[in-house]
Amino acid sequence: MKNLAAVSGMLMFLLVVPSVVLASPTLVISYHAVSIPSNLWQYNYSVSYAPGSQLLGQYEAFDIFFDLTKYSNLQNAVAGANWSPLVLQPDPGIPSDGVFDVMATVGQTPLPDVFSIQFSWLGSGAPGSQPFSLVQYDAAGNLINGPYGQGQTVPALPEPGTLPLLSLGLSGFMASRRVLKH
Repeated sequence: MKNLAAVSGMLMFLLVVPSVVLASPTLVISYHAVSIPSNLWQYNYSVSYAPGSQLLGQYEAFDIFFDLTKYSNLQNAVAGANWSPLVLQPDPGIPSDGVFDVMATVGQTPLPDVFSIQFSWLGSGAPGSQPFSLVQYDAAGNLINGPYGQGQTVPALPEPGTLPLLSLGLSGFMASRRVLKH
């Protein structure tokens, strides 16, 4: 029983710590990369506020960067109500990475369920983690503060399936019964 508790504690540590370590002071941005038709990929981002953080204010934004050697053709950016998405294409001529900028248009803006963007993947394998930063603009769109927070997107933890979760619960129940009999 002690071993089971130690293993479950270690698993929780491993699942929680990467999100905390890679998060900015204000946001935790997780992603799920999905291959879609026409040789495109889509990132679905889930954004949450770190514990104790303030909500983003009006004209504050997060910028997610797309390495110009690995991404092209950024398109179909989606953000929720009270958020304004802006896409800057990766440009090898400058050279400049691409940017998915998502700005709050009202103060203390709640986060939508998902932000998403589609792109062509030039790298090998599946696309992965990306750097991001927090910035602040004035009403005219001029950068006035930033980056004031930086981080790295983290892979989203998959939802556990019903059957594996039920099996885990049943095996835990059976193990606890055996311990009680002895």
